[in-house]
Amino acid sequence: MKEVERKIIDIFRASLSLETDDPGILALTRPQCSKWDSMGHLNLILAAEDVFQVSIPEEQGAQIASFAEMEAMVRRLKKIS
Repeated sequence: MKEVERKIIDIFRASLSLETDDPGILALTRPQCSKWDSMGHLNLILAAEDVFQVSIPEEQGAQIASFAEMEAMVRRLKKIS
């Protein structure tokens, strides 16, 4: 597992209070997760900014609706392929 992916898994688990052994976290989307409400979303964005030392533009951050989209955003901002 890639380091970026591992860190984002940890962010999702902590921010959304997900079970540590949740196997579906890589495929998680906002509509699937009742804990991913507006506060959970804010926690995800703030945690990602802190862990990766990036600033996620507000409009782009608001559009993140899946684990994959969060990973893509972080990779784009950190210029990681």
